[in-house]
Parts: sequence; C-alpha cells; structure tokens
Amino acid sequence: QELNEIDWKGGLSDDKERLAQHICAFSNLTGGGILVFGVNNDATFAPLSQELIERTVTRLDNIAQNRMYMPIQLDHDVLDFQGQSLLFIYIPL
Repeated sequence: QELNEIDWKGGLSDDKERLAQHICAFSNLTGGGILVFGVNNDATFAPLSQELIERTVTRLDNIAQNRMYMPIQLDHDVLDFQGQSLLFIYIPL
C-alpha cells in the first residue's frame, strides 16, 4: 500500500522531470519521504542488480543536486526482504 510518505517502484523512470517532481514532493512533506525500488505495482518483486542500484542512486542524486531550487542530500540503503534486494531512497524535508 502506498502512503503519502512512501512510493513503491519497480524500476527507474527515464522521465527526469517526473523524478524531479517525486523528489520535490517528498522534500516538502513533514519528515520527508521514501522511494522504494524493487517492488512492482502488482506487489511482486522486481529484480535489482548491483549495476541497477548504482545507476538509480546516481541518477536520483544528480537530479536532487542539480534540478532542485535548493540541492537536496539523499540517503539510501539496500535491504534484503524475503531474499530480494530493495533499494530505499530517503528524501528529507
């Protein structure tokens, strides 16, 4: 279930503007928000390779640093859930 503070993603969108909107929206929430990569819309797992994780983190960090009015420092972690890697990107207030 998606909440205002969390958004589940199966993969990284090619749309930089849409990604910037997600980052901006979460940065305006009290407490920030979290993008979680590795979960499809139907609640199945989307496989994440180390290369995909690194590419996702780099791309989102570039957007947060260069496309926002004020640069945003993202934090991330990869956690294992039921044998699947999930990438958590924290976007602070």
